[in-house]
Amino acid sequence: MEKTVISREEALAKGYLEDRIVYLRPSPRKGKMIKDPTHVGYFMHEGATMRFVLPKNSRGELVNIFSSKEEQAFFEEELDVDLSIHKKKDNFWNSFSVKFQKSPITMHLGEKFDLKNPSDNLRVRILRHCMEVAPSWDQRFEYPTYKFALVEDDYEENKASEEALKQQEIWKFFGSISNNSLKMKEFVSVYLASKKKLKSIPSDSTKERLMKELNEIINNDPDGYLEIVNDPHFPMKSFIMSAISVGAIEKQGVNKYIIPGDNTSWQLNELVDYLESLKENSDDLYLKIKAQINIKEK
Repeated sequence: MEKTVISREEALAKGYLEDRIVYLRPSPRKGKMIKDPTHVGYFMHEGATMRFVLPKNSRGELVNIFSSKEEQAFFEEELDVDLSIHKKKDNFWNSFSVKFQKSPITMHLGEKFDLKNPSDNLRVRILRHCMEVAPSWDQRFEYPTYKFALVEDDYEENKASEEALKQQEIWKFFGSISNNSLKMKEFVSVYLASKKKLKSIPSDSTKERLMKELNEIINNDPDGYLEIVNDPHFPMKSFIMSAISVGAIEKQGVNKYIIPGDNTSWQLNELVDYLESLKENSDDLYLKIKAQINIKEK
């Protein structure tokens, strides 16, 4: 019989099918009774299965997983079935399910689905609507209902590449300031202030002490470190830290800043905006603070 709807190639172009492999991977949570991953009963008993079916919405109706009638028609012709969610008798969705079976392989890799395959594509569409399945591995802890996650075939490769680029950026910046005690002090001070830490860096800190502080930030909060590296307001925040060190600005508590002679108190981001506007207009107050810093640093 001649096809009356689009081909698989056209379906790929339209996004009905996808040239991707995804896995349904278990996402065990901490605090369970059996904590040893090698135990036969960890997460599920060995050989046990779990099935996922098309869920229903708040009105008790099956969820529609198609974006158009044309898309539904493509899958119906490919699979030679009626995919209507409203069918009263012999409804396809009442018997079609996605199976996960525990084994050493599926616990590590997951169940594999080829999104170019119409049947697998439908299975993944179901999984994307199940409350037990996170849409990605990175989102697996966002909701307590998530027990599984959908994982892209090249997830580990992409993640490793992202991590390599992140490490490259971290250590490139570290290398640019590691021979300058003043720049290291400014960076650590801005980091602590941005994170609203009470801790401060003594003005006489040695180079070794500053490098130790930087290493601790990199090891404990690499994303926070890069946030400061890429902060467009870092120069002004650094200026504020220098002003604090010479008494041109006073810091009170974790996030309160006062310019002597001015009764206004500012939070860090507010003070940044204020001083940047003064700098842009070459205001006398900004120039006075700058002069105090320059005198102290000479």
